[in-house]
Amino acid sequence: MIAVRQDEGQTAQRHAAKAEKLPYCIELWAEDKARVQKVLARAATASLARAIFSAACEEHPERRLTLRQANRVLDDTVANLGYYGRDMVNQRGRLRPHTLMERIELGQLLAGGPETVLAQIRAIQASLGCGILDLVFQPVGREKMLKAIELFGSRVLPRLREL
Repeated sequence: MIAVRQDEGQTAQRHAAKAEKLPYCIELWAEDKARVQKVLARAATASLARAIFSAACEEHPERRLTLRQANRVLDDTVANLGYYGRDMVNQRGRLRPHTLMERIELGQLLAGGPETVLAQIRAIQASLGCGILDLVFQPVGREKMLKAIELFGSRVLPRLREL
């Protein structure tokens, strides 16, 4: 019986040691925001870590949470730079997975014909006051991508200069 308990203890220690090696860590901070109160989870992949972090944000909306990768503090760095501003709860909510339509409404994705895309860009510019637009064209297939770039360059880009 003692051998079983030792084996169980050793197994638990091995699992804990493996968990410590996982690259992503989600932490719940104490209410005074001076220290980490508890490690909520560890994850092997960024997508899993983001999903866990999003769920933790919903479960603890008024608490400080961090998503760490190895020794890098990802979310905390963004928060400390003032990105979240006064609207931290809503901004952190943007990290949760969204449907295609929600991503378009949030300005995370531009989709549609030239007039629709131009209207989306105008809405982003009016909302954020940004002057730089960083784009990645992602249509499926080479021909569709070339068509998207051609339409953007000939019908959207010339009108963006008006903004």
